[in-house]
Amino acid sequence: MLFQKKCLGRASMEPRQDQNISCLGEPDRWVHSACILCSNGCGLEIAVKDGRIVGVRGKLDHPVNFGHLGPKGKHAWVANESRRRGRQPMVRRAKGAPLEPVSWDEALAFFMQKFQDAWEQGHGNLACYNSGQLTLEEFYTLGKLWRGGLQSSNIDGNTRLCTATAATGLMANFGADGPAASYVDIDEAELLCLYGHNVAEAQTVLWERMLAAKQRNQGRIIVVDPRKSPTVRQGADLHLQIRIGTNVALMNGLIHLLIRNGAVDLDFVRKHTVGFELMQSVVAEYSPQRVADICGIEITALETAAQWIGSTERHGFLPCCRGVLSGCGGDRILFLGQQCASAARCHRQARRGPLVNGGTALRHVEPGSWGGRLLPRLS
Repeated sequence: MLFQKKCLGRASMEPRQDQNISCLGEPDRWVHSACILCSNGCGLEIAVKDGRIVGVRGKLDHPVNFGHLGPKGKHAWVANESRRRGRQPMVRRAKGAPLEPVSWDEALAFFMQKFQDAWEQGHGNLACYNSGQLTLEEFYTLGKLWRGGLQSSNIDGNTRLCTATAATGLMANFGADGPAASYVDIDEAELLCLYGHNVAEAQTVLWERMLAAKQRNQGRIIVVDPRKSPTVRQGADLHLQIRIGTNVALMNGLIHLLIRNGAVDLDFVRKHTVGFELMQSVVAEYSPQRVADICGIEITALETAAQWIGSTERHGFLPCCRGVLSGCGGDRILFLGQQCASAARCHRQARRGPLVNGGTALRHVEPGSWGGRLLPRLS
């Protein structure tokens, strides 16, 4: 509670209790929970009456959202009682045939027969696609069952195309697969750099917090995105509208300028990082003109971004994993980490230097992303 009060006092956005309740009279009870419909992790309370969910409200003392709720968190519960929601199992007995209502026993028997037929034809016919919501123990058990019991090596999860990308880059940079910052750091930031992160639509509560921090700290926001997204239109002070697939070139160019402009604390970098000289030799080839040609942006925009990053004491880098995802998505997160290290001032004052937040579900919605990538393939 002490932590919550401390965060509440420092938060850049004002507390506001959003709610959506539909019932006669007062709910029987309120259940503490958290929204998992985006990666923000907003605290909320669920209203229960006669054993049914009848509404939600934001928690005013929660350090993530201070009572604010996004549209999904506020309205998604209504789907629980939707008349269009499936009420019983349905089976399609042949390709092109209509779905038929069946009992649970019939549905399970149908599934098991199809599953067994596929397994007997060849174990490679089976594939398992999991998520990051499982615990490490569940991932381990699933791996044993699938590879050891069913003898199929076809097991993967959405985290390989999602959170594990950010986790790989963060692990290589900082030795931990979780973000090296928290939302409290955003409240202190004077410059926020968003890489492919359309926060205005994807994380509406976090976007409110960013805009409030920008206003309070008289700060700036840089957005790197090929699209003119709502985030660009609503809050960007500088939009680097690069060509798709040119993220690494842009990052190399920014590091090149940071080094050239003397914005790098070389003593700190050499004491606390490795490979700086190698990186310096690589980015030396990425002159502003070359980067501008590759990325399709103006040299002045590139130089402005580097000047803001190099001269601002408190700034943060918030890449969205999908915004930099491709065949080398992890490498792009890695370059972002190197960019942070190059401009590092973290040692001068605690929580006042570059922060990296994957903009993903690492802390909340997909805590098993790293285990999901490793354990099923080790069992």
